[in-house]
Amino acid sequence: MSSGEKLDLSPFDATEYLTDDESIGYYFDDAWQSESPVEIADALAVIARAKGPAAQAAMSAAGLPADFRDREVDWNNPPSWDVILAAIKALGLKLEGSVAKPAA
Repeated sequence: MSSGEKLDLSPFDATEYLTDDESIGYYFDDAWQSESPVEIADALAVIARAKGPAAQAAMSAAGLPADFRDREVDWNNPPSWDVILAAIKALGLKLEGSVAKPAA
């Protein structure tokens, strides 16, 4: 390939890999570990798309639009934790608490 040639790449879509509850759980846990409301909201929208129309409707009912990923993320104005927690519940996900290990 010459340096002036353009690659024909498809956009990455994580929904193609979220095919079962285990993969969805790992994806959600990774987003939760980021501690970023925007990252978490983005992951919830991707999970809703992976789960299909009923989950997307549940996301809308929770106040978080299912197309959150498709619009520009406003890092200065993330969704509230109330909305995020409602979306988690609407998608049938749960949070499990544990004690954080102190830094070495």
